[in-house]
Amino acid sequence: MVLPHVQGDPSGTYLEAAGCGVPVVGFDNVALESLVRRHGLGWTVPMRDIVALADRIESVLADAAGWQEARERGLELMAAHHVDAEFDRRVEHLRDLL
Repeated sequence: MVLPHVQGDPSGTYLEAAGCGVPVVGFDNVALESLVRRHGLGWTVPMRDIVALADRIESVLADAAGWQEARERGLELMAAHHVDAEFDRRVEHLRDLL
Protein backbone atom coordinates (compact mmCIF):
# COMPACT_ATOMS: atom_id res chain seq x y z
CA MET A 1 0.00 0.00 0.00
CA VAL A 2 1.41 3.38 -0.94
CA LEU A 3 0.81 5.84 1.92
CA PRO A 4 2.97 8.92 1.35
CA HIS A 5 1.92 10.85 4.45
CA VAL A 6 4.10 13.90 5.15
CA GLN A 7 2.99 13.96 8.77
CA GLY A 8 2.68 11.19 11.32
CA ASP A 9 -0.22 8.83 10.75
CA PRO A 10 -2.73 9.35 13.57
CA SER A 11 -5.51 7.72 11.55
CA GLY A 12 -3.88 4.30 11.86
CA THR A 13 -3.71 3.43 8.16
CA TYR A 14 -0.23 1.89 8.55
CA LEU A 15 -1.50 -0.53 11.17
CA GLU A 16 -4.68 -1.26 9.24
CA ALA A 17 -2.64 -2.17 6.18
CA ALA A 18 -0.28 -4.34 8.24
CA GLY A 19 -3.23 -6.11 9.83
CA CYS A 20 -4.55 -6.95 6.37
CA GLY A 21 -1.18 -8.36 5.36
CA VAL A 22 -0.30 -5.46 3.09
CA PRO A 23 3.20 -3.96 3.43
CA VAL A 24 3.46 -0.16 3.31
CA VAL A 25 5.66 2.12 1.22
CA GLY A 26 5.76 5.77 2.21
CA PHE A 27 7.70 8.80 3.33
CA ASP A 28 9.96 8.52 6.37
CA ASN A 29 7.77 10.47 8.78
CA VAL A 30 8.19 9.66 12.46
CA ALA A 31 5.41 7.06 12.59
CA LEU A 32 6.24 4.99 9.52
CA GLU A 33 9.99 5.23 9.99
CA SER A 34 9.61 3.79 13.48
CA LEU A 35 7.29 0.98 12.36
CA VAL A 36 9.63 0.01 9.54
CA ARG A 37 12.76 0.19 11.71
CA ARG A 38 11.26 -1.68 14.67
CA HIS A 39 8.93 -4.10 12.93
CA GLY A 40 9.95 -4.29 9.27
CA LEU A 41 6.43 -3.92 7.92
CA GLY A 42 7.38 -1.89 4.86
CA TRP A 43 9.76 0.64 3.38
CA THR A 44 10.37 4.37 3.58
CA VAL A 45 11.95 6.99 1.36
CA PRO A 46 13.01 10.56 2.13
CA MET A 47 10.17 12.98 2.77
CA ARG A 48 8.50 14.34 -0.37
CA ASP A 49 10.93 12.54 -2.72
CA ILE A 50 8.47 11.19 -5.29
CA VAL A 51 11.22 9.86 -7.56
CA ALA A 52 12.59 7.79 -4.66
CA LEU A 53 9.04 6.69 -3.87
CA ALA A 54 8.48 5.48 -7.42
CA ASP A 55 11.86 3.73 -7.43
CA ARG A 56 11.10 2.01 -4.11
CA ILE A 57 7.71 0.83 -5.36
CA GLU A 58 9.38 -0.62 -8.44
CA SER A 59 12.00 -2.43 -6.36
CA VAL A 60 9.37 -3.78 -3.95
CA LEU A 61 7.31 -5.17 -6.82
CA ALA A 62 10.41 -6.94 -8.15
CA ASP A 63 11.22 -8.56 -4.78
CA ALA A 64 8.54 -11.13 -3.97
CA ALA A 65 10.52 -12.59 -1.07
CA GLY A 66 11.05 -9.17 0.52
CA TRP A 67 7.39 -8.31 0.08
CA GLN A 68 6.38 -11.61 1.70
CA GLU A 69 8.73 -11.00 4.63
CA ALA A 70 7.32 -7.51 5.24
CA ARG A 71 3.81 -8.97 4.99
CA GLU A 72 4.56 -11.60 7.62
CA ARG A 73 6.17 -9.06 9.95
CA GLY A 74 3.12 -6.81 9.73
CA LEU A 75 0.77 -9.68 10.44
CA GLU A 76 2.90 -10.77 13.42
CA LEU A 77 2.85 -7.24 14.84
CA MET A 78 -0.90 -6.93 14.51
CA ALA A 79 -1.57 -10.40 15.94
CA ALA A 80 -0.22 -9.03 19.23
CA HIS A 81 -1.59 -5.49 18.88
CA HIS A 82 -5.08 -5.91 17.47
CA VAL A 83 -7.83 -3.60 18.70
CA ASP A 84 -9.16 -5.93 21.41
CA ALA A 85 -5.71 -6.56 22.89
CA GLU A 86 -4.84 -2.84 22.84
CA PHE A 87 -8.17 -1.91 24.42
CA ASP A 88 -7.62 -4.46 27.20
CA ARG A 89 -4.10 -3.09 27.81
CA ARG A 90 -5.41 0.46 28.06
CA VAL A 91 -8.18 -0.52 30.48
CA GLU A 92 -5.67 -2.40 32.63
CA HIS A 93 -3.38 0.65 32.60
CA LEU A 94 -6.24 2.89 33.77
CA ARG A 95 -7.07 0.43 36.53
CA ASP A 96 -3.45 0.46 37.66
CA LEU A 97 -3.58 4.25 37.93
CA LEU A 98 -6.56 4.20 40.31
